[in-house]
Amino acid sequence: MPFDNTCIDVIMSNIGINNFENPDKVIEECFRVLKVNGNYF
Repeated sequence: MPFDNTCIDVIMSNIGINNFENPDKVIEECFRVLKVNGNYF
């Protein structure tokens, strides 16, 4: 993702990780950009 590290407050997925070619990389990127006290749904 074209975002800096720890810059996102909330991540929400409506599509589902399993629809991506590399779900492990998707999770890794989500946590990379999520702020320390950020939320994910």
